[in-house]
Amino acid sequence: MNLFKTCKDIGAILNPYKEISIDGVDWENVIYVSSRYFVTSNITGALRKKGLLNKLQPELKDYFLYIESLNKERNKALVSQTIEVTGLLNKEGIEPLLLKGVAYLLSGVYTDIGMRIIGDIDILVSEHEAHRALNILIKRGYKYFPEDKISCKEYKEHHHLKPVFHEDRVARVEIHTQLINKTYGELLPLKEIWKKASRLQEHGISFFVPNIEHSIILNIIHEELGHKGYDFLFISFRSLSDFIMLLEKGSIDWNKIEHIFTQHGYKNLFKSYIYMAHKLLNIPYPYNIKMPAFPKMHWKLITLTLIYPKMRSFILIFSLIGRAIIDKRVRSMVFLFIIKFFIKLKEKKVISSIKRVLHQRRGI
Repeated sequence: MNLFKTCKDIGAILNPYKEISIDGVDWENVIYVSSRYFVTSNITGALRKKGLLNKLQPELKDYFLYIESLNKERNKALVSQTIEVTGLLNKEGIEPLLLKGVAYLLSGVYTDIGMRIIGDIDILVSEHEAHRALNILIKRGYKYFPEDKISCKEYKEHHHLKPVFHEDRVARVEIHTQLINKTYGELLPLKEIWKKASRLQEHGISFFVPNIEHSIILNIIHEELGHKGYDFLFISFRSLSDFIMLLEKGSIDWNKIEHIFTQHGYKNLFKSYIYMAHKLLNIPYPYNIKMPAFPKMHWKLITLTLIYPKMRSFILIFSLIGRAIIDKRVRSMVFLFIIKFFIKLKEKKVISSIKRVLHQRRGI
């Protein structure tokens, strides 16, 4: 499989501004990659917008429409569940802030309900209301996953409470006390996101959603830092699809966003993400300034992992060492990894010594 070409084809399809030809597209590879990255429904919607869906072979068209129909039915149930959960909280005086997928659907970022695959219902409430919100849901039949062995106490270190589900509903609910992992919380303080959030009153409920610029920042943080996409040269097409849809919703102050990332030491990460979106999705680069060399180098490394997937581990090690010379944050991460490695190695030696001594004593 030519993974690089397939990713470029998917990027071209997802870009609403780019006219493309479907001739020469390896659809078997596109289906494989889009399924792996959870963007099959996004591709279906994008093909429809471009007027290309009806030009596909009947079997291929039927496949895309079938996957989309399944996701559409699930999303209808998911939106209904979100409205129900928000309504329950509203009755108790809590107006939550919806995050990620459900926020995109209910605020109209995605006008096609079947286009975005969503996992969980993510909602943010103030920290002092979090446990009250959780108890409201538990009283209505929500419960913890039996297979979730992490205790509620351990979840205190997490950015959301222990997830809950309802046997008659489609998605689990995560009640957030923080937007993201506390490690990256300084990038977007809670007070700032609540201050700039939009309050919506629709479907008989009241809720907040982040503004467009904050949504873009959260999107980048979630994938590039939370899921380590930047460090390990991963691509999230779902994140990039969200990015494109957010770009369509209004003008964006890119200098302001850049300043937020820069002042916290994530300038290279931010520009690398923007450059990746520019190269992979063929969207205009949203700056009037010259792109520095580092993001271009980072994109080259990503392309190498796509062209030579069997050499990914070697490329990743080379990448981390090279970027550590330039990027203090990457350098700290590499050093921390090395320290943890040697600590674990030392622990193994100690445990091995203890076992050897115990074995010798048993032999006496």
